[in-house]
Amino acid sequence: MFLQKMNNYLAGYVTITVSGAVERFINLATKQGVSIWDAQIKRENEVVLNVRVKAVKKLRTIARKSGCRFKIKKRAGLPFLLSYFNKRKSMVLGCIFFLTALYIFSSFVWFVQVTGSRNIKVADILQAAAKAGLERGVPRRAVNIGAVEKSIQDQLPLVSWVGIEIKGTRAVIEVVEKTQAQEPYNGPAHVVAKKSGLVEDVLVFQGDPVVKEGDAVVEGQVLISGIILPPEDPDKKAPSDQAAKKPPQKQTFVNAKGSIRARCWYESYGEASLIEKGRKYTGQVITRVCMKIGGREIILTGPRSIPFTSYKTGGSLVKRAPHWRNYSIPVEFITVKYYEIKGYSLHRTREQARDLAGAQALDGIKKQLPAGAVILNKRLEEVIVNQTEDLVRMRAFIETEEEIGLTRRFVP
Repeated sequence: MFLQKMNNYLAGYVTITVSGAVERFINLATKQGVSIWDAQIKRENEVVLNVRVKAVKKLRTIARKSGCRFKIKKRAGLPFLLSYFNKRKSMVLGCIFFLTALYIFSSFVWFVQVTGSRNIKVADILQAAAKAGLERGVPRRAVNIGAVEKSIQDQLPLVSWVGIEIKGTRAVIEVVEKTQAQEPYNGPAHVVAKKSGLVEDVLVFQGDPVVKEGDAVVEGQVLISGIILPPEDPDKKAPSDQAAKKPPQKQTFVNAKGSIRARCWYESYGEASLIEKGRKYTGQVITRVCMKIGGREIILTGPRSIPFTSYKTGGSLVKRAPHWRNYSIPVEFITVKYYEIKGYSLHRTREQARDLAGAQALDGIKKQLPAGAVILNKRLEEVIVNQTEDLVRMRAFIETEEEIGLTRRFVP
């Protein structure tokens, strides 16, 4: 079966529509050795069938004898394909030239990209790679990835690990830098409130506590001071002349440390529609690939017209040969994906809308909560408006206990 189809394709065949005494037409054709396949009756006295292109002359004589008429509906096979390209020699030559150039140019590295660098300059990494043999314009086969990786590590002591991957004409150098230990800051600093709250617990390791349990504090307020005042002189009865001889005691500046836990309150808002309308992706995707020569586009794969009523494109992927000095090849391959979208309508009960709006409000608060925060209480309230609307509004309240201390440096 496959060999038969292959022979028909190589010889070339046509699809014809025969009208009239089709039975007599087919009988006469069969007697004269004409091969017929895929015959389909469309309506009374009309049939569509396939025959080889060389049999068309015989069919004209058979049509006159049987009193039928036929019309060529479709031409297919290698002879017609060659004829198509023969009329478009410049396009064929352009394609061959483009594919050849693409193959040649794709065997070189044209782009070198660096990822993962933070403290090391990209230019230094590229320079080290170039010394090792990886730079723009080098053949891909000439790059010894292992040797280049080792060379970059030897040249840049701050690099902990190097990985190189060549993707097409792009070389990606991924680096991991060594972690440099930073000396802890021991200079003067206060512990201040990073948010407002009601103090629940005060634990001081170093510094002078300014607040106590039960105090209400606001953002930025000093909780543990890094300034320690000198103690008061207990000998208040000392003669004034002796007190004058004592040198005045100075303030002491320290790096205040401690833990301040407080109650904090959060509020957020959420809403949900009783009737939700919108558009969403159906999951149906069509890909179309076309070749652009100059200002003309030829579809290679995919439908000529998009069968979706509504769709969005996922962006175009354009492949072209790299420029060589001042010369460029005016041939491009363009791949476009089309995603079908359809409108939808979703109806909710008021209870479902409340649940959805409440969940949105709670999620809005939970995104703000720091690590270690303990939720003490949470509450949901529906926001009632005077006018009737297809919208449910909810407000969420959460009470937490959390650490609110934040170290802030200061200059004495």
